[in-house]
Amino acid sequence: MSSGFPSKQNSDSNSSWDQALGQLELQWLGPIGEPSIRYILHWLEARLEDTDCQSLQKKRLIRLVIELLQNLHHHGQEDSTCTRFQIVSNEGAWSVFSQNAVTSIQQENLEQRWNHLMTLSPEEWRLLQREKLASGHRSLHGGGGIGLNEILRKADGRVEMTFASVDAHTPVVRFVAHIHPKT
Repeated sequence: MSSGFPSKQNSDSNSSWDQALGQLELQWLGPIGEPSIRYILHWLEARLEDTDCQSLQKKRLIRLVIELLQNLHHHGQEDSTCTRFQIVSNEGAWSVFSQNAVTSIQQENLEQRWNHLMTLSPEEWRLLQREKLASGHRSLHGGGGIGLNEILRKADGRVEMTFASVDAHTPVVRFVAHIHPKT
């Protein structure tokens, strides 16, 4: 079962993550599917209309949210209670948090790809993404293997990827990405 809470309905959240970063705008707990992606994107677009967020910042935030939601949809486990997605605002900046269960093999692959991307410059991220798209290779989900790259690019590299265990048998990957207004 999934649940989503727009802002103000979830002001009693006890997560130190959302308390530390600002106002919890939306929290989703449970599997992410196409209906939940549509719901969250519709909510975000409506919410951004009520802000003085710059056009470029809105576009980057929406694209970042799409990438993180697609990651949860395609790589999250349907029966997992570990899937979590949050959007937090703080004085013109936005932070997006996602978490999903992974296998140890997925963790190893993610760490290898992440470590490689972290050695590259933003311009190299852009070139790598263009090369992968031009190659025509697609995953089972139709993606070009550029999700991590796109997350980094949309957040100007302000992304943290960590691994934790929610219990002895369930490792999770956590992403925290920040979108700041351009000055």
